Amino acid sequence: MKLKGSQGELYFSLKHPLRCCILELLKANGALSSSELSNLLSVSLGRCIYHLDNLNDLIKKDKKQRYLLSGKGLTAYKLLSGKKNQKSMDVKIAFSVKPENENLYIT
Repeated sequence: MKLKGSQGELYFSLKHPLRCCILELLKANGALSSSELSNLLSVSLGRCIYHLDNLNDLIKKDKKQRYLLSGKGLTAYKLLSGKKNQKSMDVKIAFSVKPENENLYIT
């Protein structure tokens, strides 16, 4: 089953722990370049950019091409801030994605 709609996109954007770390770093440090993020995360630049690309509208770029949280990204950060060590199903619940709500799923 795949989620559809904005909640599904949000879940996909945040399902990898590295993406959650990126949100945390941007919240703590403000605008950062992809190179700065790559160094802080101790991952290759390519891997960092891949995950930045998958954060969709949770991040944006400033005039200097540095990344920062968008309004949606700040909301996502606030929702995730107390849920770091829980399983992915808990993240779904935090974003009100309920399996019994059939219109969120493609069968």
